[in-house]
Amino acid sequence: ELKSPDGRERRASLTDEQKKLFSYFVPVRGMSEQLVDVLEQDKNCTNRQGSSRTGNLLIIGNKGNGKTVLAVDVVKAIQKQRNIRQGKVAIVTGDSLNKKKISDIFSKLYGGALIIEKAGKMNEKTVSRLNKAMERDTGELLLVLEDQRKPLDRLLSSNREFRRKFTSRLEVPIFINDELVTFGQTYAQENGYRYVLTLDQDSILQDGAVNEFKKIFAMDEKIALCGANVNGTMKCLHGNALITSGTMADVEKVLGCGNYDRKLFIDLVDYDICSKVLRGGYKLTLCQNVKLIHNFGEQQK
Repeated sequence: ELKSPDGRERRASLTDEQKKLFSYFVPVRGMSEQLVDVLEQDKNCTNRQGSSRTGNLLIIGNKGNGKTVLAVDVVKAIQKQRNIRQGKVAIVTGDSLNKKKISDIFSKLYGGALIIEKAGKMNEKTVSRLNKAMERDTGELLLVLEDQRKPLDRLLSSNREFRRKFTSRLEVPIFINDELVTFGQTYAQENGYRYVLTLDQDSILQDGAVNEFKKIFAMDEKIALCGANVNGTMKCLHGNALITSGTMADVEKVLGCGNYDRKLFIDLVDYDICSKVLRGGYKLTLCQNVKLIHNFGEQQK
C-alpha cells in the first residue's frame, strides 16, 4: 500500500489506462479492488526464478459472465507491467489440452501466457504434466485457469501441489440488471455497434421489433431512446419516461449523456436515464408498432 502525505496508508488504485482496459468490469461491484490486488501481487512476486511455480491466476465465475474477456485483459495489464512487449498469449480449453503435448505449448509460449478455459475439464495426467512443466524454465510464463466454482474447486482440491502455484484469484460476481446494461453498452460502444436493445427477463418483445425501432431512429437524428408499446397501452409507463425494458438506445448518445446509474433501483433507473437524455438535448419516443408484453412486480408490505 502507498503512503499519503499525512503518513497514513493509501490503497493503490487502477491507473486511467487500466480503467480503460478493464472498462467492462470497472462498474461491477468489487472488481476494481480485486484487479488492483492481482496486479499488485504480480508486481511484488519475486520468487518465480524463471519458472511458473508461483504467481499464477484463477478466475472464477458463472457461465457467460465474461471470464475470458477478463482473462485476456488481465494478461495484457500484467505483461505491460512486466515490460513484456508483444507477449505471446494462447487460449485453450481444458478438454482440448488433454490431447496436446504440454512441453510443446510451453516452448512456443515461453515468457508469455496460457489461458485455460473450462479448466475443470483437465484430467489427472494433464494436471500432473502441467505441474511438472511449471517447475522448469518457462520464462515466467503466466497461467490463468478459468471456470465455474465447483469444477475448479474439484480440480484443485485433488491436486494441492498444483493449487499452490495459483496465488492470485479474481471472482466475477453475478451481474445485477444495471451492471449487465452498463456492460452491454460499453461492449457495444467499443465494438462499433450503434444501438443496444435492453430487455428484462419478465418481458417479451414482438418479432421484427428491431427493424421497427430503426425506422423511428432514421426519422429524427435527435432521438436517443425509443421505447415499445407496453401491454398495448399506447403510452409511456412513467408519464414522460420510458421503461428500460423493451427500449432501444443510441449507444453514442446515451453514453454521452452519462449512461445508466447502477446505484439506482428499478423505476428510478428509467427516470434517471430519460431525464439525462432530455437534459442532453436529445429526444425519447414511443414506437406504437412494437408491442412489449411486460409483467410488473407486485408491491409487498
